[in-house]
Amino acid sequence: GGFEMQMLNSRLGLDFTYYYKKSKDALIDMPLGGSAGSNVTVLRTNLGSVRNSGIEGLINAQILQKSYLGWDVTISASHLSNEVVSLGKDKAGKPIPTIGTGTVRQKEGYPINGYWNRPYTWSDGNSDGIITPNEVIVKGGNADTAFTFVGYSQPRLELSISNGISLFNNRL
Repeated sequence: GGFEMQMLNSRLGLDFTYYYKKSKDALIDMPLGGSAGSNVTVLRTNLGSVRNSGIEGLINAQILQKSYLGWDVTISASHLSNEVVSLGKDKAGKPIPTIGTGTVRQKEGYPINGYWNRPYTWSDGNSDGIITPNEVIVKGGNADTAFTFVGYSQPRLELSISNGISLFNNRL
């Protein structure tokens, strides 16, 4: 839904849109066990559900309109939010906790294609100004459970400002 409005003799325009949608019965690439080979997946249907919501806004203003020069400014912004609501159930009827084992994963309660990584710390132990591998400590070692959510794979907030200039009523 949304609305659009023109004001000040059409010199100022506002546009606002919002959306909310929950999709279900998703098609999901399910990874098979390591015994099937590297990066082997099978497409399964009617598994999970995701929620997408957001807002978009636009303001357009005609700043100057003369016979020799025209200037307009457009500002637009949007905010996106999405979340994996469910990944469905496996053949035994248990909820699927996570799809993916690398840095991009699908997990309930987190954004679609979220980035995951192992947290780490570092310290320049010998104070030589160079960080070497033995000065980096990865928390949780190599265990898959050591991965934590680090961010979204898509920008959530976008903002753009554009100017339009016309000369001599575009007669050039």
